[in-house]
Amino acid sequence: MSKIPFWVWVVGFVILGCAFEYFWMTGFGRLDKTLTRKQKAITGVVLLCIAAAALSYGLFRVYH
Repeated sequence: MSKIPFWVWVVGFVILGCAFEYFWMTGFGRLDKTLTRKQKAITGVVLLCIAAAALSYGLFRVYH
C-alpha cells in the first residue's frame, strides 16, 4: 500500500473545509426549518463525532 503524499491530505482538507462552509451558510437554514429538535440534536452529535475523529486522526498523523 502506497503512502499518500502530504499535499494530497492538505488539498482534501481544504476541499472539505470549503464544502462544510458552503453547507454551513446555505444548508443549515434548510435543516433548521425541516428537522425536529431531536433530529437537530442527533445531527449535531454526529457532526461533532466526525470532527473529533478527524482531529484525533490528524493529531495522530502529526505526532507519529
